[in-house]
Amino acid sequence: MKKFISFIKNVLNPVKATRLARTSVQFQKAIDEAESKFRKDGHRYYVIFDPKAGKLISITYDLYKLRYDSYIYLRRRGRFGNPVSRNDLKKGCYYYTPSKNGAKRMPEIMKRISMMRLRDKI
Repeated sequence: MKKFISFIKNVLNPVKATRLARTSVQFQKAIDEAESKFRKDGHRYYVIFDPKAGKLISITYDLYKLRYDSYIYLRRRGRFGNPVSRNDLKKGCYYYTPSKNGAKRMPEIMKRISMMRLRDKI
């Protein structure tokens, strides 16, 4: 019941409502981008927040392909201050696609939780 009341308060507040709508659209656009990249090459993509760009980006953790959306490429250009392992990236991302070795995509409930987490961050 408390969540419902807070939802109503957020919807009635115009500033929070626009921020929620903008975040939702940005989140869905980043997920669609990650899914299309996954369909194209089959690698797992992670949706993370890039503070320098101020938006969500989808990156892959490829160690052998140095592409512009690869973690290694972005790390060498100073986008990540500390080294990040694959598990840390998986825990800290807002969404991840399935991988070609059979690992599943992020469950729907986790996707909703990360949307709430993202709404507080942006």
